[in-house]
Amino acid sequence: MLASRCFAYLTAATHRRYALLPFHRQTALFRLTRRPGQAARCWLARRLRPARPTAAGLPRRWSVLDGRPVLAVVDDTISPLNAHRRNLHLVTDALTRAGVDHFVIPAASGLRSRVGVPAGERTAALRALGGVGGLRAAVAERRHRRLPTRPRWRLRRAPTIRVFQAVTSVDGQLTYGGQAACEVEFWAVDGDRLHAPRSNDVTAVVPARSAPVRLTEAEACAFAPEDRIARHVTRTSFTRRPATWPDFPVDLVCCWTDPTDPRWRSRRQRAMARAAGPVPPARRADRHRHRRGDSGASPAGHVGDEWVGWDGTEELRHLLRSVHLHAPWIRQIFLITADQVPGWLDVDDQRLTVVDHRDLLGGHTVLPTFNPYAVESAVHEIDGLAERFLYLPGNVFLGRPVDRTTFFEANGIPKVLLSPPPGPVRGDGQPAVSGDNPAVAAARRVFADQFDRLVDPGTPVGVPLPVRRSTLAEICTSIPEMVARIRSHQIRHPDDVSLIRSLHPHWSYLRGTAIPGSLRRHRVDPAAPDAALRLHRLLDRRDVDAFGLDTELTDAVDSVARRLRVEFLNRYFPTPSPYEVDPETAAARAPFTATELAQRLLRPPVGRFPVGPQLRLAAAPQQQTRHRDTGYPAQPDPLAAADPVPATEVLVGHRCG
Repeated sequence: MLASRCFAYLTAATHRRYALLPFHRQTALFRLTRRPGQAARCWLARRLRPARPTAAGLPRRWSVLDGRPVLAVVDDTISPLNAHRRNLHLVTDALTRAGVDHFVIPAASGLRSRVGVPAGERTAALRALGGVGGLRAAVAERRHRRLPTRPRWRLRRAPTIRVFQAVTSVDGQLTYGGQAACEVEFWAVDGDRLHAPRSNDVTAVVPARSAPVRLTEAEACAFAPEDRIARHVTRTSFTRRPATWPDFPVDLVCCWTDPTDPRWRSRRQRAMARAAGPVPPARRADRHRHRRGDSGASPAGHVGDEWVGWDGTEELRHLLRSVHLHAPWIRQIFLITADQVPGWLDVDDQRLTVVDHRDLLGGHTVLPTFNPYAVESAVHEIDGLAERFLYLPGNVFLGRPVDRTTFFEANGIPKVLLSPPPGPVRGDGQPAVSGDNPAVAAARRVFADQFDRLVDPGTPVGVPLPVRRSTLAEICTSIPEMVARIRSHQIRHPDDVSLIRSLHPHWSYLRGTAIPGSLRRHRVDPAAPDAALRLHRLLDRRDVDAFGLDTELTDAVDSVARRLRVEFLNRYFPTPSPYEVDPETAAARAPFTATELAQRLLRPPVGRFPVGPQLRLAAAPQQQTRHRDTGYPAQPDPLAAADPVPATEVLVGHRCG
């Protein structure tokens, strides 16, 4: 509140000077005005107590946790899942070394792990945990404090304690503590049975003595990805999953293109020349035309230009980082591209599948296509795609750890975000909405014909969309004429409707295969006057499930907004994802365009020659190649003759992260 008021009273010249400051200086000023007491405590802590390594030699630095300065262990691979694993392993290893009987309790939601200990072994357990350096403990919901070596009366009487080790990133911007803690429960002994001190997802009573069994990481925590390694000791009673446990696979689909690729731009210009005319200059007011809902249409009378000014390469990098950090349970990522690959992407990662437009739409539309809605209409035809998947637009990022139940019920039903009810109705039964467009009218006709319902097909912008593959296929089967018309447009037409964003939510809801859901979300325009303040507040709180950044930056003055957006994303997602190659390989690929890299990485020639620790791919034209995902022969590029690609060698290295 104080920061907002101070910012409002600044002059325009001060705003401009503030925008030119480095991003870390802006963050420091924001925190100083928002929480001056916290900033003073952190400054004193750094001056009075230098950060020294732990007894095990792990580096530490001062960070802020729950509003207080703490010494946190520096982890260059920090993530919520790694913090969860660290705390659980520290507790179970300490208890195992001390010979304390314990068992892991499965958790269907959240990041915190749970370990049960018989109440008779409380003293031995606390002594074992007190011997682990750097651990902090909390009693129930009280503030955390350093865990003492000798048990105190509060810890001796508490039915549950929360134990964790604070970890932070190299720059100190990302810190995890109690939200990924291991909760140690002391189960009361009643003869040959143990009674839980609180409820859990499976059972409240277990035998006091039983043969130990092991659980995989995914069986102990629904936030973890599927694996086959049994890691955690538990009781037989916890081996069965409850009915509320989400155990279905969920994939991720996202579309990407590099608008700075000169070959892609020349293709698009030729397609634009064959379309209804050139695109008018982008207007700043257009970016706010669907703030309440996205109808999936361009301004009336014009074809779409949704890639203007979008640095898609960096946004895709941070989109994948957000998925790696906040949704590691995603089984497979399907990246749909227009025969392009960014230089930093590791296409050999088994959890990532690159799908080219030619393999997805080769028999349905005119190629090359620059109509994103035509691509969305064929998403359900991706080979190997799970029944349930998330569709993530290119400028949307996951803001904090989420699990499957954020987007789906435990039985697999999607939680869709429905648009508000229509406004005033005209005499013919249609909403009297000013500024309507043909796409909205076409979507309303679909719902009127199929369900005899009046629906405003808008969907909140900037959110991940849960989709069922069978429902999307049903939509395409029910309205084949509309789908064929959408796929026939190389450039997005005003009549085109987004099947995923505009039709799927209400269609599945009216079919009874979805329920209304809610999502804490935020959207920021980096070119707005208060964009820096809103981004710093978002970086400081990290309290939204998803956030979106506007991408229509076309003026020269928007270079400041671009820099602000990139620096914000670098500090919000500092940890590289496993889908990134090492910096040396990325630097070797830098001279090549996204199209050139795709021709060598997705459709490589036969010869591969080892060069030191890396592999070299020598270009060899005139060879028929097969796509790495489908196995079918790659289709020739109809525009390859107009834009020849030089035969150059590309280095392929190891992944990063």
